[in-house]
Amino acid sequence: MSPVEDRLASFQRIGLAELNQRAALMTRKDNKYLLTGAQVLGFLGQVGDRFDALDIGGKTAFSYHSAYFDSDSLHCFRDHNQNRRKRLKVRYRHYEDTQQFFMEVKLKGNGGETSKLRRAITPAHFESHELPAELDQYLKSVAKNHHQRELSDRYRQTLQVRYQRTTLIAQASPERVTLDNQLHFAQSHREIALSGSLWVVEVKSPKGVSATDRVLKDLGARPASLCSKYCVGLSLTSPAQRSSRFTPTLKKIAALG
Repeated sequence: MSPVEDRLASFQRIGLAELNQRAALMTRKDNKYLLTGAQVLGFLGQVGDRFDALDIGGKTAFSYHSAYFDSDSLHCFRDHNQNRRKRLKVRYRHYEDTQQFFMEVKLKGNGGETSKLRRAITPAHFESHELPAELDQYLKSVAKNHHQRELSDRYRQTLQVRYQRTTLIAQASPERVTLDNQLHFAQSHREIALSGSLWVVEVKSPKGVSATDRVLKDLGARPASLCSKYCVGLSLTSPAQRSSRFTPTLKKIAALG
């Protein structure tokens, strides 16, 4: 048992249905942090009386596999790199422990809020490197309805991301914290695995500022505003994308690893 798993043993457990009932948060504001294992242990030691841990089949760490899609011009990456207030990302996600497959579209709004829309897909869809016509049309309708944006390009797979995730759910408020570890990024020509000592911690809440953020601040952590897994992964695996607003995040990842 790892030190983090040992610390989580004292947390109360809840199932997936209760998580979705208490804190689905399909529209929310997020703060991300880059932490060391020691900081994660310190954080868990301070919030165990306020959070429950998601438990599926006796496990608290779950395998995620995402395949991101973008246009030939990489507009999803470039919109984030240029700090456009309205932007989107599109991915397939395989929740390996529950064997669920979804297409997910994440939309960032003018107020900094994040909305996530998703629809179930098949394992065969997940293996495809281009969006089939019906999912391409779904993406374009989402962009038009939510951002009043016409998308004309076809989308192809640009990056795969794997990691382990532990999810905490607040007992008294609609708030979630995810702790991601063992991140692995892959393109057809290059793969990069980040250090196991690096954790990406994300606080998800309706307003974006919570007591949890204050706990992390007291531990010496500061929000990492440019910490998109897609943009960081693409920057790491594609030399042409390395000179970007994500460079400070890449340097911090290297320092923590």
